[in-house]
Amino acid sequence: MLANSKIGGGGILNKLNNNGFVSSALLYSLLLVFLALIVSLLSLLYNRKMILDRLKSDIKGNITKINYDYYSNGTIIYYNPIEDKICNDYIEENSETGVKTGCLKWYVFNDNKNNSMINMILDHNITALVTWNSSGNNADGMNEVKTALEEDTKGWKQTARLITADEVAKITGANETLKWNSNLEYVSMPIKGTSVSYFYFDGKDGTDTLWHTQVANETQKSKYSWLYDNTEECLIYGCLKDQDGSYGYWTSTPVKGFSDSVYHINRSGYINKTVVNNAKLLYGVRPVIKINKPRFKIVLRYDDKIEVKYTNKSTETFTINAIKQYTNIYSNNGTTVNYNDGNLVLNNITESTEVIFSNSLVTTSKNIDDSKNYVLLINDNIETASINFNSNKNIYLDLAGYKISSNTNTIVNKGNLTIDSSKENGEINTTGENTKTIYNTSTTANLLIKNAYIKGTNNCNVWSCTPIYNIDSSNIEITPKTGNRFDSNNDYINGVYIESFYGINTWIASSSTAIINGGTFKTNADENEVSWQNLVCSNCNNLTINYAKTIGDGAMIRSQGSGEIIVNDGDFTSLKYYGISTDANSTGKIIINGGNYINYNLGTIHNIDGTIIVNNGNFANLGSTNGFCVAQATASNGNIILNGGTFKSLTSFTIYNYSSNNASIDINQTNKPIYITTLAKDWHPAIYNSSSGIINIKGNIANKCTASVNDTTTGLCVYAEGNGDSSSSNGNGAVQNRSTGSININGGTYYGLNQGINNGTNGNLINIKNAKIISGYTGILNNDTGTINICNSQIISSYPKDLINISTGIINYSSNVIFSNGTNVPVVSNKNGIINSNYTGTCQS
Repeated sequence: MLANSKIGGGGILNKLNNNGFVSSALLYSLLLVFLALIVSLLSLLYNRKMILDRLKSDIKGNITKINYDYYSNGTIIYYNPIEDKICNDYIEENSETGVKTGCLKWYVFNDNKNNSMINMILDHNITALVTWNSSGNNADGMNEVKTALEEDTKGWKQTARLITADEVAKITGANETLKWNSNLEYVSMPIKGTSVSYFYFDGKDGTDTLWHTQVANETQKSKYSWLYDNTEECLIYGCLKDQDGSYGYWTSTPVKGFSDSVYHINRSGYINKTVVNNAKLLYGVRPVIKINKPRFKIVLRYDDKIEVKYTNKSTETFTINAIKQYTNIYSNNGTTVNYNDGNLVLNNITESTEVIFSNSLVTTSKNIDDSKNYVLLINDNIETASINFNSNKNIYLDLAGYKISSNTNTIVNKGNLTIDSSKENGEINTTGENTKTIYNTSTTANLLIKNAYIKGTNNCNVWSCTPIYNIDSSNIEITPKTGNRFDSNNDYINGVYIESFYGINTWIASSSTAIINGGTFKTNADENEVSWQNLVCSNCNNLTINYAKTIGDGAMIRSQGSGEIIVNDGDFTSLKYYGISTDANSTGKIIINGGNYINYNLGTIHNIDGTIIVNNGNFANLGSTNGFCVAQATASNGNIILNGGTFKSLTSFTIYNYSSNNASIDINQTNKPIYITTLAKDWHPAIYNSSSGIINIKGNIANKCTASVNDTTTGLCVYAEGNGDSSSSNGNGAVQNRSTGSININGGTYYGLNQGINNGTNGNLINIKNAKIISGYTGILNNDTGTINICNSQIISSYPKDLINISTGIINYSSNVIFSNGTNVPVVSNKNGIINSNYTGTCQS
């Protein structure tokens, strides 16, 4: 029993042992699987933690981007001007004449890929028929059409205007192929670059080089039909849709050489002139507005490189932590940066953008990659060696309120450089001897300055020492991002302020092209230094100055050699040198269209061998007794042309020709009135010809010619009062010829308290025609052996002595001259000369 049990018991134990082993093995296996699962789970959690930590580390901040697309001419955009938004509920009826609310159809024109806004013209007229103005003179401005435009666009969020003729020329390419420009005279058969006329939009530069032949027709539609769609019977001239009501619409551009005409767009697919009071041809109002470009956002996150992702959020700004550790940012497609208190916004970045941060401005400038556009963000004041930006580089330099200085040429640019300061005003200066602050050079260099204080060296004694030097066919533009036209005094915050010291130039443009759209330019010189000038064109291609301000010891504007300077408005002051001047042997031209120009020393305008044309503006010399307002220099082949404006001298002559080489001053009153006065209390006539030069004066009789410039609103007035004593030469005179030169007067009003017109000692010839001459003492005086011819004029003297012939000279007057007594019989004083009452000549040279 026991034996059996033992045996049997051993078998059972063995079996149990065997079964236990199997169970244990199973348990061990399960345990291992469980442990493996635990390890895997822990590993997964660990990896996830690492990913989260990495994400936390990587996503330090975000950058928001607005991407601006390019819109070709004629691109359609549906926009509601009342609600100020892009719309999608347009219907055909919204394009009918007179419709001005709802979802309207617009066409984009003349866009640029760098523009954040677009100009759009409506596809139909909102007023069918209106007169441009009823006065018949385009100088009176848009009256009826302006009223209609303002009335029709009440409630619009954007300000509407009319399209210009030059914008139409740019749309069609006529500005390039025909050299079409509204500032050129209108003639029937023009010469390219010299004059213009009408042109068809689809003109071709083949057999018809003037685009006078219509190409588009009912079967061959016009490429520019969108410019004259929805006009009456335009289908036969190549448009896509016509409707009754208007034969076209007005532009805002007057026609050069025709005071009664402006340009209009015609249903035949061309631009031409028509008289301003013409409404019977059914010209209407087609508005132009400007809106922000439709946009989308891109969110960027950064570590070493930025990844680009799209988002549909309309607006968002993200903060980048510790942004100041980065000096510069470069990207392959990003050219604009805004930075304020740690917020960084990059514009113009596409889906393929790569942006890299680094910390050395000079190092970066040496290693810039041609394939990338760089944004350089300054994080502290920097003293550096010369920074060189080579050709084919695109740089956006954000000063961020800090200063860059160098003892050499601080920045040498041969690429595409934009200078801005997104946080207050930043500064760039040079401290070295005879150095330039910004040196823009090479044929490929382009420089844009938006917000900066550019300061020249204090250690300078050469002509080329200047804050900005622009040469070698390079291009430069100053466009302050502030809305102000120019800054007052030394206030350059959010603007552009350029200052030189010891009288050296603030700017030199040589063999280059430059555009200044605002900014302040100031020169400083101590009493021992030669005064130079602010803005200089030295054999440059073109220098255009819009709305700028200059002040300083040097000249405001100076032309040396060839090149053209165009000045539009602005505020210009010169303290110690000529205000606006050309050099000897210059072939350059200065054209002035408005603005205020004050000189406190030698002269406001001084011309030698160039050409200076004044179309409008206020000019004053408020300084030296030897000074003047406008002067043509001696030994000169130059020419001054005054088409409009006011001209004043405080103590001397106002218009002064002292040329000994027959150079001329042409006073040719056109659309704008001309007012010329001297406030001198002794004998300094308002217009004075002292040598062999010529002065030609042509204009209309002034509506009023008094001591107040504000009274003369039409015509030409020359006014010289003097000390108030009409019987004394200190009473002053309006016009005097003093030597072998000549003066030709055709129209205008002339007031001289002592004498109206004077042919002085050694005076040669004065011709007077269609003029009104007023004097408190003597109307016209011939002082020596010269000749005065008078035709169809009125002479009023209070002495009364209408004509005085002191010596052996000759005074000729025609039978249609009216004198003080209301007849053609003058009160005269004659010695040994001749006064001829039956003159039949032309009274013009």
